[in-house]
Amino acid sequence: CGYGYLCGFLNYFDPSREIIGMDYDEDKVTVADNCIKKSENLRFETADIREWDLPESDVYFFNDVIHYLRPEEQIHLLHQVNDKISGNGMIVIRDGIVELQDRLKNTKLTEVLSTKWFKFNKTTNDLSFLSAKAIERFAQENGYGFELIEHSSKTSNVLMILKRK
Repeated sequence: CGYGYLCGFLNYFDPSREIIGMDYDEDKVTVADNCIKKSENLRFETADIREWDLPESDVYFFNDVIHYLRPEEQIHLLHQVNDKISGNGMIVIRDGIVELQDRLKNTKLTEVLSTKWFKFNKTTNDLSFLSAKAIERFAQENGYGFELIEHSSKTSNVLMILKRK
């Protein structure tokens, strides 16, 4: 959830939604939990996504987080989500992809700055950027449609939307 911006927006837009924002960084969760005017349906948790007991949900957002996992952990996480998602569920992934090699170097640079220099983000292993083809294959194998939206001309960050068919 980072500092809770997306969770706060979704809560503000519809306070009746139950929203759980989770982040590995306890400091970010503390800020998110204390800076947002929120309904009782929004809460924040500190956890490692590799060990978190995913709640059942209609929608999962992964915003700049999956590249912190090793490739086998990435696919394992998606399978866990697939087991917990409701019938018409959706998975939204915003992350850098390897297919945009010319822009991936900029994405990697921003991550090195945020994890090594400024220590804005925490990591326990090397970064592993996603393959959009692998995510699309996962989508097809598990009954999801797949849409990729490029939103940066400078980095390899994209939005991947997986919707149940």
